[in-house]
Amino acid sequence: MQWAAFVGFVLTAVGSCSASVDAEQAQAWALGDGIVTQEEYHTAVDRFIACMRDAGFESTKPIVSPIDGATLLYDVIPGGDPAAWNETIDRCNTHHVSRIEPAYVESQDHVMVAPLRQAVAGCVTSKGFKLAGEERNATDFVAAAGGQARPVMECVVEMARELFPELPSDVKVLYETR
Repeated sequence: MQWAAFVGFVLTAVGSCSASVDAEQAQAWALGDGIVTQEEYHTAVDRFIACMRDAGFESTKPIVSPIDGATLLYDVIPGGDPAAWNETIDRCNTHHVSRIEPAYVESQDHVMVAPLRQAVAGCVTSKGFKLAGEERNATDFVAAAGGQARPVMECVVEMARELFPELPSDVKVLYETR
């Protein structure tokens, strides 16, 4: 599976690398039994946001993504010294969500909310791709577009922003190339 973060229409791959090797240890409370529950994932995100706030960085309230029905979306507002920002986000990520978030999100059945699914279908079709009409998520749309992720992700982000203007500026989309 691939993680992608979108700001506007820019596609940026996001890795799960961390500066510290203790991420697994720090997150063992949720990873230990091999299953990350929704409650554990939400707790991890809350802890990440609290860690960033404790360091002086503000955050928006997390909302469940209409794109996949699983990922929590939120903004953490950077500021001050870039080196301090980078160190803080790396530390908080490593200690709270770097392994829990993908473990949870990748284990979920991703289903795009119906209005967004319909809008994305219209957009993808307008770009010349034929759909089966049974697409439920970003992975299905990418597959229908012959693996061409960029035009599909442009549609997903554009339609999501149009239908859900309250979405944070960074929108994460998990999709699998088949």
